[in-house]
Amino acid sequence: MIKNLTSTTLVKAETTKLTFDVAQPGPSAAGRFPSSRRLWRRAVCTIVVLLLVTLCAQIGSAQTVLLNGTNAAGTLVVNTTNAYTFIANAGDNVVLRLGSSGFEGNLNLYGPNGALLKTAGGNSTDWALAYTATNSGTFTVLVGSYYAGGVGTYALHLAQFP
Repeated sequence: MIKNLTSTTLVKAETTKLTFDVAQPGPSAAGRFPSSRRLWRRAVCTIVVLLLVTLCAQIGSAQTVLLNGTNAAGTLVVNTTNAYTFIANAGDNVVLRLGSSGFEGNLNLYGPNGALLKTAGGNSTDWALAYTATNSGTFTVLVGSYYAGGVGTYALHLAQFP
């Protein structure tokens, strides 16, 4: 058996030089360095924004002390609650009254140990919550909107008697 073999010729490849541009460090595409004033302005703006965010977070979590026989006026913003505290002794009768404008209110009363004791709220702008304290300590009241997204102003009244 005889096969015809074909010959292969190798040709030397020519080298080609490729060129490309590399961005040089230094001036921006506009031909200038970022100014120190621009960098300073950016740094100051960043600090101001962080400060405002921190202040807003602290305002949202601040607790106001309620005094017997007084009204606490407040404003409710979207999807938040406002916290109030008062001190009561075991056996004290406590009545909280919430009058709201622009939203249907909701009251939550928490005991000194953080347990939810009683709630009042719903489809009305005037709510009362009565409770007889079974232990002594600092109680917390949360004022919020019964429905999501409620905003407006309110007055919270505390009446406390033995």
